[in-house]
Amino acid sequence: MAYYEGAYAAIPHQRRVFDYSQSQIPQNEAKYLKELFEITDLAVVEHIETLVWLQTGGKRCSSRDDYSPLVRRLNTMRPPHKLRNTHTLVLQDINM
Repeated sequence: MAYYEGAYAAIPHQRRVFDYSQSQIPQNEAKYLKELFEITDLAVVEHIETLVWLQTGGKRCSSRDDYSPLVRRLNTMRPPHKLRNTHTLVLQDINM
């Protein structure tokens, strides 16, 4: 979790953590969202590290600017019916 916090500290955004064990939604949706949010957190980290790398001329952070592992992971997921549109939108956004 601390890994994500560094990236979120760099942007004016408060990170909200999804606690699926406290959720009232069906278990399959909660399990899916837990993994989806982990992937989106990793995408945020990748994006922020790339921005910091660019801003510092490559002196801080690393820049892979490579979202393909995240896209592959998303492509292996099977979203619950109610979350298919969300899945498609996240995949499109990360794949831009």
